[in-house]
Amino acid sequence: MNEFLGQLQEETGLDLSEVKLKELNVDFRSSGAELVLICPQEIEKELRENIPLLTEKATALLKTPLTLKVKIVRSYFDETSFCAALMTFFSKYAIIKNNVKADDVSFNYYDGITATVKLPAPVYSYIQDMKIDKEVNDFVFNGYCEKITVKYQTYELAQEITTDEEVKKYEFDYDGGRVIKVDNVREYIGDKISETPIYISDIAENRNVVICGTIISMFERSYTPKKYNDSGEQRPMFKFVLKDYTGSVECLYFPRKSTGKGESPAEKMRNLGENSTILVSGVSSSNTYNGKTTVTVKANAISLCDLPQDFVLNREKMLVPDHYSFVKPKPYSGFSQSDIFHADETPEFLLGKKFVVFDLETTGLTPTADMIIEIGAVKIENGRMTETFSTLVNPQRPIPQKNVELTGISDSDVKDSPLIKDVLPDFYKFCDGCTLVGQNSDAFDVPFLKVAAERLNIYFENDQLDVMILAQKYFPHLKRFNLAVLSKYFDVVNEAAHRAVSDAETTAKIFIKIAEKM
Repeated sequence: MNEFLGQLQEETGLDLSEVKLKELNVDFRSSGAELVLICPQEIEKELRENIPLLTEKATALLKTPLTLKVKIVRSYFDETSFCAALMTFFSKYAIIKNNVKADDVSFNYYDGITATVKLPAPVYSYIQDMKIDKEVNDFVFNGYCEKITVKYQTYELAQEITTDEEVKKYEFDYDGGRVIKVDNVREYIGDKISETPIYISDIAENRNVVICGTIISMFERSYTPKKYNDSGEQRPMFKFVLKDYTGSVECLYFPRKSTGKGESPAEKMRNLGENSTILVSGVSSSNTYNGKTTVTVKANAISLCDLPQDFVLNREKMLVPDHYSFVKPKPYSGFSQSDIFHADETPEFLLGKKFVVFDLETTGLTPTADMIIEIGAVKIENGRMTETFSTLVNPQRPIPQKNVELTGISDSDVKDSPLIKDVLPDFYKFCDGCTLVGQNSDAFDVPFLKVAAERLNIYFENDQLDVMILAQKYFPHLKRFNLAVLSKYFDVVNEAAHRAVSDAETTAKIFIKIAEKM
């Protein structure tokens, strides 16, 4: 425990063993000081009730003539703010700053909170040599009440690291700038906005931004400014939600006092209302509450405008990687493919084409809420199975017991596996130029794949075939079309049902047999 907190605990009789001293802010202009204490939720109420006692005893211990205020802040952890704080800490060291990014930090919650930082081996050696890992531990201990452990996972770089340039993992492609071209811009509040607005979905925090959209909700309330307001006068403020073609964002506007000439800014805001289409120039900021981070734009100027009627989304799109980074395909080594068809009997439909037959195992059935835990795939080229792609994936959450029983994949199996953000670029490369094939994939595997991939700006725009639908078309006499029924009908043995690569290989063999009818 901090020495000061130990003394404060002794003087107050309160249990401060889990409390952290975050900061002491001094404002000499007002002869005031603020002591900020972080505490777990369980004791927050007790501490707030004892703020007068804490203030009295802390003032005596600090022996300060300043007017002291004690502020109690509940400790809460969320991944986004933790990563931001860790990156700020690392920014003191150029070699770390240029080679470790927020995306390199992953989390699991099996025993408290473990943050794993993935970094080049030479950078980790530097951290150890300079004893920066101890500084990180102190930084985490003093900043959070939760039990947080920071670990490091190293990898070898193909080229030497540099303190001058970042190591670029993936490249992205834009079809021009991601902006919305508006028409008929008219001055309304402040100067006429001449800049072209960006996508709301592309807003970054702490930036000057210009955005456009339709007001979908607005309300007005009064507030009392703290600065230059000795009279305690209340002023209006407006909060509204602006929506464009890519998302929505909450905006705030604090109108200036009326000059007495024409409509005041507040009156102009009241005349806008819902469904008004506007341009907003302002500053973005972020707030985190209960683990969720939201962005707000504080408006400085507002212009009227007309939105385009023929808007086409310009997607940021990851380019196909030049090489595999985490998962490398292996040559197919299954049984003799002559067991499926003879070399001179290759189905005509397969000639000159490439297919990737794939299967996913997941934590559940909902693509937007559940996570992929295994990817298995087999590549077919010119009618021959040539390569396999297989990997477990760490979902960064416990796997439900029913899924463990179904797949045999447990938390311990995936604990040290790569994350989906590391795996999908490799799978994207594996699938490049191929038609995607799966069993019931239109309803399950493809939606899961696309939701996970589009979070990373990866778009699987490949042609797709569903073996179940093909079987229904070419073998309508069958009563059911699940993988077990089709395997039995086509006399294909599934060596390990409900494991991705085995299901993918089984599906590939069935697909080749169905192709004889296509």
